[in-house]
Amino acid sequence: MDAVLVGRIPDFPCNEPYLRIWYNFVTKQVTFTYFVDPFSNQRWEVKVPVGRAYAHFNHLMLRRLRWFRDHAHGSSTSLERTRER
Repeated sequence: MDAVLVGRIPDFPCNEPYLRIWYNFVTKQVTFTYFVDPFSNQRWEVKVPVGRAYAHFNHLMLRRLRWFRDHAHGSSTSLERTRER
């Protein structure tokens, strides 16, 4: 498979919404396709340059889809201090 499928729960069933992430080697863009309803093929799609893919993935997970919370497991100050070094 040349794409990554991300769901809200492990081993998500086929009727569950999911996010498909695909990298296009020719255009050097990452395509995020969110399937709202897999059966009706209802979806939205966003293409971003590869350099912005990680930031956009974070935006999708935390803000648009709200599948995860920012700092859900307490403070991440130790991780932030490690990044500053």
